[in-house]
Amino acid sequence: MSLPDSTFPHLNAENVKKVKTLKVAELLGWTRGRGTKNKSGYSEITNTAKAAVGALKLINEGYHKREDFAGLGTTAVMQLVQKGNALINQAKAIAEKEKLSEQQLEKQSEQG
Repeated sequence: MSLPDSTFPHLNAENVKKVKTLKVAELLGWTRGRGTKNKSGYSEITNTAKAAVGALKLINEGYHKREDFAGLGTTAVMQLVQKGNALINQAKAIAEKEKLSEQQLEKQSEQG
């Protein structure tokens, strides 16, 4: 489902997910200071919502199973999500570096 540009003229493709997350959090009552806005003029989601969204992302991407989060509190889930994201970013950086090295080798073999 796409939203018409006139509905949210400030949105671009990168922050549509953030807005959807915020809307879900608002529906669940998981925003801070209902009716108040943060510096950007938007409601801020609670740590519970942030943990839930982070866990869902890791589950959907296949890094964790739903059961991995069973019985954990918000703080524990947030820590697991932060560690998971850090490891994923580290792995992506290594993969990108290896890709560059592979491309350099290919260039050298073409030149040589």
